[in-house]
Amino acid sequence: MITKMPIRLLSLSMLDLRNRERFWDIGFCTGSVSIEAKLLFPHLHITSFEIREEGRKLMTENCCRFGTPGIEAIIGDLSALEAPDAIFIGGHGGKLVEILMVVSKKMKENGVIVFNSVSDESKALLEEAVRQTGLRISAQTRITIDDFNTITVNVIYKL
Repeated sequence: MITKMPIRLLSLSMLDLRNRERFWDIGFCTGSVSIEAKLLFPHLHITSFEIREEGRKLMTENCCRFGTPGIEAIIGDLSALEAPDAIFIGGHGGKLVEILMVVSKKMKENGVIVFNSVSDESKALLEEAVRQTGLRISAQTRITIDDFNTITVNVIYKL
C-alpha cells in the first residue's frame, strides 16, 4: 500500500517538519513518505523502519529514482537510535501499542507523531494505544480522495 500523494502531503504538513531535525517513518513499505519528506525538507535526518526485508530494496530503488540519498532504511528494531522529534507511523504489523510504548519513551519532548487511520477499527486501536501510553491525540482531520475510504490523520504530541 502506498500512501496517496494528498494524504502524504497532509500528513507531512501536520508533522511540522520544517522545524524538526530527526524524522522516523515507521512501516515505510515503498518509502513514499520518507522520500516526499526528504524532497520537501532536505535538512532532515530521516530514518525509516520496515519489518519486511524486501522493503530495503524498494527503498533503495525509489531513493535512486527520486534523487533522495541519505535516507537510512532499517529492517527491524527501532530502539537503539537517536531520539526523533517527528514520527510517521504508516504500518504497525499489529503492534501499535508496543510501537507507541517505545517511541513515547524515545521521542524528544514536544515531539509529534502522525498516524493515519484507514478504518474505524484502526482509529479505535490508536485511541486505545494512546490511552495506554499516556500520549494524547491533539488533532484529527478526515479526508477522502476519489473513491477511496475516508482517512483520519491523527496528530499526537508528547508533552
